[in-house]
Parts: sequence; structure tokens; C-alpha cells
Amino acid sequence: MRVRAVVVAGALILAVLSGCSSDGDDSGDDAGADASTTTTTAAAPKDLQILVTNDDGFAAEGIDVVVEALRKLPNVKIIVSAPAEN
Repeated sequence: MRVRAVVVAGALILAVLSGCSSDGDDSGDDAGADASTTTTTAAAPKDLQILVTNDDGFAAEGIDVVVEALRKLPNVKIIVSAPAEN
């Protein structure tokens, strides 16, 4: 059961990260705009907020694996919501 939880957790992390990526291609947004009159300001990047939850309790191994893997990512705020026990 623990191996399954770790595999599911890894797949979840990959799904979250692939869904949040951007290729940075903004072509076509200002097609035809005169570059000499266009100004751009970049907003500061916001932290990605991720809610991690389960129904097995906060001390379950699977939830800890997910949280520890997510903590290694930059600009990520993790919120854990789990019951005190299974």
C-alpha cells in the first residue's frame, strides 16, 4: 500500500508541475504593434499555492512524501489539510 501511495504521489506532482508550466511564447499577443511605443512591465511572480490533503491522517507516509517533494520547489506555498488520525 505504501509503494502505491508513493507512486500516486509522484504522478500527482508531475501532473501539477506539467500543468503549471509555460513555454513563454507570447507571439501573437501584440501582432502589428509598434515596438517603439510599446512598454512592458513584468509583474513579480506569485507563489504557487498547493493544497495537499488525504483521509488517512496527517502522519501518513504518502502525504509526507508529497509535501517533502513539493517543499524542494521554488516559489511554492504548501498547505496541508488532513485529519488527526485515519
